[in-house]
Amino acid sequence: HKWTEWLVETQYAKHVWLPKTVEQIEHVTGVYEKLGFPGAICSIDGVHVHWNRCPCKQWAAHKGKEGYPTRVYNVAVDHSRRILHVTDHSHPGARSDKTLARSDDLIVGMHEGELYSQVEFEVFRDDGTTKTIKGLYALVDGGYPVKSPGAPGSKIAIAGSS
Repeated sequence: HKWTEWLVETQYAKHVWLPKTVEQIEHVTGVYEKLGFPGAICSIDGVHVHWNRCPCKQWAAHKGKEGYPTRVYNVAVDHSRRILHVTDHSHPGARSDKTLARSDDLIVGMHEGELYSQVEFEVFRDDGTTKTIKGLYALVDGGYPVKSPGAPGSKIAIAGSS
């Protein structure tokens, strides 16, 4: 635990940070737009870390689809896999993405309009005209709560399925 504490205290803020300036946001969203996802700021998923010394009494709570006990963190990355955000604590590996999302500051902040809610982007309608949408979104898999981009209170979109 000492190494983990040192890592979090001295290195995390240097290497893990969300885009904040207009230039940083435009860089990340610009690449996603070229990839066909205008308005996307990141991709989010749960990352499972094997818990080799899980106590027997906690095995069931920590054994998920991986088949062995894990601790899981929600991790957000940009298009180049640079880590932008990690949940501030791990969860038992058997928890679903939907459960993790409820306590993830990034997801909650985007859903509640506290993060990236004033950033605008354009999408094409079926008739070829454009529509301006306010508020960026994250790409997630089928395990997360999802609403369409631009819907009130929504900043998460689905890409693919689990």
